[in-house]
Amino acid sequence: MEQLNCPWSNLQPSTLQWCERQLCDWIREPANFWSNLFYIIFGIWIVIKARKGHSPHLGLIGIFSILIGLMSGFYHASNSFIGEVLDFSCMFLISTYVLCANLARRYSWSYERLRLVAVIVVVSSIGLLVQYQSIGIELFALQLIAGLILEKQMLKINKVETHFIELVYSLGCLGLAYIAWYLDHEKIVCDPDRHWITGHAIWHFLAAVAIVFIYRFYSYFKIEEKHHV
Repeated sequence: MEQLNCPWSNLQPSTLQWCERQLCDWIREPANFWSNLFYIIFGIWIVIKARKGHSPHLGLIGIFSILIGLMSGFYHASNSFIGEVLDFSCMFLISTYVLCANLARRYSWSYERLRLVAVIVVVSSIGLLVQYQSIGIELFALQLIAGLILEKQMLKINKVETHFIELVYSLGCLGLAYIAWYLDHEKIVCDPDRHWITGHAIWHFLAAVAIVFIYRFYSYFKIEEKHHV
């Protein structure tokens, strides 16, 4: 039962509940909270690497990773629905990046058109999440699938081998991460009082590693960054 005198108790609770038992404290899920440091650390590394390589668009991946770490940290500290929305909103930034980067490679779309697509995808996804709730992971997956469909089309048309091993590694990490996410969410593998590691914390680590591989994959491509008039 919700303890009304606990921190964050005035906020609407999250629609998703995890294995880790919530504490009556400012950090309600310690393992799920602190594991978000992986997003932040890896994100800072990506930003530094992108800056050295003079690739601003790749730096966005690092910035998005940092935002995920911060917003997911707030989510698991508060166990609030607003935190859940902010967490998934930042995840949508990553999946939308994949979609737009592939649209740029596939159709050579202008910066302005890609920016419009990104805004529409992210805003509509957030709207759907607020309206229907508990569909964040499905929306995230659909956006990634759309990006992968474009990737498959490019491979079929161009028949040019690229550094797909990085993409395979990323998908592998995401697949393992989802397994950990599911087992934790369904409490199939669960020790609620183990506050140093959980299945959801493993999801954070593997998803953060997947973002690194996404960065490495797109670092092999020259994507147009100029504004087109």
